[in-house]
Amino acid sequence: MQSLKGKRYSAISCFLSFAVMLAAFGSAAKAQNPNKIVESGSIWVVSQKFELGGSLTIKNGATVKAPDGYLLVMTVDGVETAVQPGTYAGKIVLTPVEKITKSLYDGFLGHGANTDYRTGLFVDAGKFVDKSSAVSALTGGSYDARSLSGVNINSDNVLFDGVIVHDSDYSISNLRVTANGAGGNDFTGYGAGVAVTGKSRVDIDHYTFQGVGPLRYGLFVGGLKEAPASATISNSFLRTNGSIGETVPGTNMSSVPWVLGIEATGHVRTQLLVGYGQATYKNSTLLSDGWGVVSTDDTGAPVKYGDYSLTLKVIDSQVDITGTSGYGSYSIGACRNIFDHSILGNTRYSSRPYGLTYGLIVANEYAAGEFINGTEVTSRYGVMYHKNQTGVTKVEGSSFHTQGAVFLIKHCYPVINVSNSRLVSDSGVIVQLMSSDDPGLGAGFYSEALDTASVARDDKHDNYHVNKVDTEILKNKLSGVVSDAQANFADMEIKGDFFNAVAGADGDDLHMVGQNLLLGFDDVEVTGVISSAIAAHRNYSLYFGKDKDASGNKIPLNKDGYPVEAKWETKPGIFGKKVDTLTPTIDANGQFKTVGSARQALAEGVILANDATYLGDLVNHPARAINNGVLATLKGGTVWTVTGTSYLTGLTIEHARISAPEGYMVTMTVNGAQAEIEEDTSYSGDIVLSLHAK
Repeated sequence: MQSLKGKRYSAISCFLSFAVMLAAFGSAAKAQNPNKIVESGSIWVVSQKFELGGSLTIKNGATVKAPDGYLLVMTVDGVETAVQPGTYAGKIVLTPVEKITKSLYDGFLGHGANTDYRTGLFVDAGKFVDKSSAVSALTGGSYDARSLSGVNINSDNVLFDGVIVHDSDYSISNLRVTANGAGGNDFTGYGAGVAVTGKSRVDIDHYTFQGVGPLRYGLFVGGLKEAPASATISNSFLRTNGSIGETVPGTNMSSVPWVLGIEATGHVRTQLLVGYGQATYKNSTLLSDGWGVVSTDDTGAPVKYGDYSLTLKVIDSQVDITGTSGYGSYSIGACRNIFDHSILGNTRYSSRPYGLTYGLIVANEYAAGEFINGTEVTSRYGVMYHKNQTGVTKVEGSSFHTQGAVFLIKHCYPVINVSNSRLVSDSGVIVQLMSSDDPGLGAGFYSEALDTASVARDDKHDNYHVNKVDTEILKNKLSGVVSDAQANFADMEIKGDFFNAVAGADGDDLHMVGQNLLLGFDDVEVTGVISSAIAAHRNYSLYFGKDKDASGNKIPLNKDGYPVEAKWETKPGIFGKKVDTLTPTIDANGQFKTVGSARQALAEGVILANDATYLGDLVNHPARAINNGVLATLKGGTVWTVTGTSYLTGLTIEHARISAPEGYMVTMTVNGAQAEIEEDTSYSGDIVLSLHAK
């Protein structure tokens, strides 16, 4: 193992080193010249490692670079520093490192090879690659082709990786990385503290990462189907602050998509797991000031349907957002995120009680999540679902405390299984099924009709029975897939409401209109309303009327119906998509500047990107189902205490009962006719349960 304080060599190694020293006598001689000035207009090509013990001055207009096929890394007293005009003093080392010309991770969103990796240590195929490593950035400790221990890496520059391990088994311990400056593409590990790629298996213990800058993140793990990557991180502390500093021009996806309902000020994910592989955290703290903490993306298609390409495990750890908005974790595609005896939100690093917007986002195909063994989640919403198809969320022996809905389902069909857990919602909503308010990456705002009475019934949707579809998930053609959202609860007490507010007015990515909410309760004491509902967002940025301007654009209005001065523009969005944006003019009083005095009726509510957190926040009004049936099954001794008028389309009572709060009685009608509430009976139709004072 090589030591940065002293190197032990065998006799053969000494002989070889002596030969190298003779061959490079000219470079050794440079130490006799402690100072160097690069004059304006001159070009200095650093063709070999160059060291100074005094000062380096690069004047304005001077060029310092590496030869073709190489990248230049400079350290000043061990700190990786940008090569730019200025005067630098101390131990200065300039190292031309050979480009890593092969793709380390080539995923759909990674866009192939990136030859601009500059790193302190590159290990490839079980070998330490000295020619592509700037080892002057490694201070203290020791390293070799199999392990690294006790090393410090400090970067005061952009786009620098601390350690890259590719196609290798490797061990890292007591590594400290401090990174000040923006990172690059987090889909490729560009700018990561530690990047694990290819078929690597890496064990990391006592790793400390402090990152400041957009996309400057602690860990990247990315493997391919034939070569999945794996990393286990124990006793570590990773903290990122992506909202500080500027992004590097041309950076890929440098901020959170606002359509997730998260403030777009977030510019970093603390870690990213992509392609094929696994990341496991044990006894660690993981923090981000915005966007997300432990994230997955660019998930590969599984070998066979039902397999998971990515598995993320967080054990005995804490996950939190230190800013005002962001998610704890993101699960997408064939991915499963597991939280075992861990804490998400409400840690000593929280800036506010609900700085964590979501404990987990479950997105696309059959992405899944688990909260087990006493995991505690404190967030604005517990789990949010979008574009999910049959993914299973398991909650067992754990707890959620949320400001809004515990389970927020945006017009998709996950399966939620909860047992022996504690669910508390300040808003009183446990499950919220709603029309999707995600307008997609190609939109700069979201709008919805304010008059929901005009919504027509979807003749293809059955409010009274389970709906099934033939579909394709991850290139697998499936038949008879349940397309209603499912939530099951067992062995617990629940106080809160369950609403299906799908309007049937939108055609989202899953091409759905109507959708039912299927609820199962087994040995549960549930107190609340279970009902279909009409819902609207609690807040809007502004409104549209029915009229359009001369350019064919809808006319923005304030809440009083007066036209607002605003600018319509088409701007580049994420992944190069064009985005139509609407920017209202703000007057000296901080209000929308109105134009004209012609008042118009409000037709649509509008949520702008700057008000992303308005998404998902609904006000429900229980109502008969139009395209949004609710089918509930009560069994195993379940007691449902009805606290308000509830509209259902299916009700099965098996060894269970329905009750009312003290001083009240509950009555039921089915299709308008009075009906007795009887045990071991199923009801179907327009079911209304109402409370009456005794």
